[in-house]
Amino acid sequence: MQSVKYARVQTNRSTLKKYIEVFKRLKDPDEELVAPRPLPGTMQMSYFALLRLKSGSENCKFFEQSEKCAFIKKPEYERLKNGLTYTWTV
Repeated sequence: MQSVKYARVQTNRSTLKKYIEVFKRLKDPDEELVAPRPLPGTMQMSYFALLRLKSGSENCKFFEQSEKCAFIKKPEYERLKNGLTYTWTV
C-alpha cells in the first residue's frame, strides 16, 4: 500500500483552474483535490487547494515541483477541509 501525502497549494483563480484540469487527468483512485469556491457576488484575491495524494503518483510528482505547495499533516488537512462550505472537489 502506498503512503498518502497531504498538501496545501496557494494559487490564483486562473492557476487553480489549470490545477483542477491537471488533477482530473492524472488522478489515481483515493486522490482528492478540494478548493473553496467563492460565493456568488464575492471576489477572492487568492485561492488555495487541499490535496490528498498517493506517494509516487503522477499528481504527487506534479505538485512536488510547485513552489507554492506545502505538505501538511492529516489533522490539519481534515480541519481545513471541514471548514469549507462551498467547494470544487475532484
